[in-house]
Amino acid sequence: MVDAVALYFMPFKSFFQRGRDVKLHLERYLDIADEIQSKVIANWESYSKIENVFEYLYNYILDDFKVRKAGQRRFINVFLFYMYFEGDIGLR
Repeated sequence: MVDAVALYFMPFKSFFQRGRDVKLHLERYLDIADEIQSKVIANWESYSKIENVFEYLYNYILDDFKVRKAGQRRFINVFLFYMYFEGDIGLR
């Protein structure tokens, strides 16, 4: 399972580790993670499981950013799971 997940995460890791704008990309990522983490904390009591929080976050992102293109919906789930897996969102 971890190997399969790592395949999805490789583009994220390489995106944050190369290129001339690495620091800028990392700062943007941390800003997004911080905003999403605040949503997790604010809504944690309303949900009994992390899966329910993920569903809330997924819908929040869909509504707030008007995601409509094919493939972007799947990207949201992978991105949220990446942030959770890396420990950037969720309760510790």
